[in-house]
Amino acid sequence: MITQVLRKVVLDFKHNGSIFVKYYHCIDVHLNNALYPNMSTNVIAKNKVLVGYFLTKQYASKKCEIPVYQKMHTSLFNAPLYHENYILLPNINSINYYPTQVNSIRWYSNATPVVLNGANQYYGNGILKSISESLPVECTMDAFKMLHSSTQLPWWATIILATIISRTLVSLPLTIFHSQIKAKIENLQPEIVKIMKKLNMETRMACERFGWSGSYAAKSYKISLKREMSDLFNRKNCHPGKIYVSTILQIPLWVSFSVALRNFCNMLPNRDAVAFQDYLEFANGGFGWIKNLTDVDHLFILPIFFGLSGLATLEIQTMLSYKKEAKYHRYLLAFYRAVTICLVPIIAYVPSGLGLFWTVSNFYTIFQIMLVQSPKFRRLVRIPKTESELQHPYTELYKKVKHKLHLQ
Repeated sequence: MITQVLRKVVLDFKHNGSIFVKYYHCIDVHLNNALYPNMSTNVIAKNKVLVGYFLTKQYASKKCEIPVYQKMHTSLFNAPLYHENYILLPNINSINYYPTQVNSIRWYSNATPVVLNGANQYYGNGILKSISESLPVECTMDAFKMLHSSTQLPWWATIILATIISRTLVSLPLTIFHSQIKAKIENLQPEIVKIMKKLNMETRMACERFGWSGSYAAKSYKISLKREMSDLFNRKNCHPGKIYVSTILQIPLWVSFSVALRNFCNMLPNRDAVAFQDYLEFANGGFGWIKNLTDVDHLFILPIFFGLSGLATLEIQTMLSYKKEAKYHRYLLAFYRAVTICLVPIIAYVPSGLGLFWTVSNFYTIFQIMLVQSPKFRRLVRIPKTESELQHPYTELYKKVKHKLHLQ
């Protein structure tokens, strides 16, 4: 069946100043030998299209925007506006409309209504499509829906709650594990120094006894040191490679959450009635200055919060670090700062629901860093005590912040 998508227009419906309907995407009208003079009967009275925009009566009084088609909007206004069998607007006399062209004529071959938006140009048959349709992303979307339906929270609160729960159940234990490994390795430093001294002595004796060359002695020393260190780390169950586990295992969580929220905001991966219902809820599930979670933050507040929280995370980690700052560390810190700043304009162009997740995740990271620095919490989760552990980390952080800001 060939479907013609006519030139779309955005119409603002007003009824006595009380009903203002505002949605940002449209449903394709599938014409099957339908004449334009009969469009009002086919579309309005028989609820062929507009029923999709009013799935529940609660949306009737909320802000939305109904996109319809330029060649049919005149006929549309000659009939009542229905929600199921309930008449929202009885006649044309109470309607003011202001058309704005959205896109040009295109042709599609389809058998069911489709919602088109800007995500189409990025959603093809590549890696992004595979990730979007993957099982982890599907499970994440189902978890979002279950949490939303069970708590009855608006979607903005559901996103925040889901972020906190996931970070607490996944990221926090991994961070504790990371801190345990680092503490064990630090406590092994005296033993490591003894091993290095012993191997140095044995290497010098071998050079004198067997006449080893300098290059052969250095190679033999490195092999022996690697073997001794590996045995030591295996005995203490603290191999340095485990330090990177916490970072690597958090990547799938971050990707799954990001792609799941992107799917909600763009009606992906399947553009069906369920996806459209989720999209409508996201479009009306905002808060404060963000009324529509599928739209960008026009006030640029979320991107600014994201950037500030990301930079604060880097600075707090540096201030609470017990190691003397090396030259390469300064370069690495500068690189991370640049990456964080470069992400700010990207946040400005993604849906607010996705930007909200990234920003809340940054703030949770700050909380997580502060929590793991607490001596009481470290003893509670069995992180070994070390010589470099700060007894009063928050006081030390306060002093360093004042010093950095030249307040003392």
